[in-house]
Amino acid sequence: MTPKNNIKVLVASTIYGYQDQLSAIYAQLDSYGYDVMNSHMGTVYAGADKSNKDNCMDAVDECDAFLGIIRPDYGSGVIGETSITHEEVLRAILLKKARWFLVDSKVVFARQLLNKSEIVDRHTLKPIKTENIIIRPNSLIDVRCIDIYNLVTKDKVPPKERVGHWAQEFYDLPGLQRYVEGQFSKPEKVQRTIDYMKKLKP
Repeated sequence: MTPKNNIKVLVASTIYGYQDQLSAIYAQLDSYGYDVMNSHMGTVYAGADKSNKDNCMDAVDECDAFLGIIRPDYGSGVIGETSITHEEVLRAILLKKARWFLVDSKVVFARQLLNKSEIVDRHTLKPIKTENIIIRPNSLIDVRCIDIYNLVTKDKVPPKERVGHWAQEFYDLPGLQRYVEGQFSKPEKVQRTIDYMKKLKP
């Protein structure tokens, strides 16, 4: 068995419908010696004096490395206008955590489809004003997931200035696991990234 390396990795993801994938990723990271934090697996401390959101925010503060998975489902823990997963991503970026991201191919496809797209009337082919278009959450994708993807990939930053904006597209569990293996199978590399990101903090 691989000895523990004392690196805490938080896996942040929408849970419902993806429990089997999260269990597999947990087991994979655990086999590399990491201290894996994930609410679905019960390894995020659930303080009775705090809300679910606050407990998850504490986990982001506590972790050394952050693995975010962007799904087409926004998540059930929506408080106000944002989900807990979205808030976890925002906090990880704010705190300059060492971070890695995976993005479901459906999110990438939807972003490409909607980016700079023009929707026209089927009869006249005249453009429909964008303020008249509403895309409601549906069985394919919640478009708020695209907001998370844009945030992670730094789409508002000029391409030449982007650093740390990699988001790996995946189609299935083997794709998820290949990325996890490629990024986390050598803890010494992860530790170097953690040390580098710590130097960037004010």
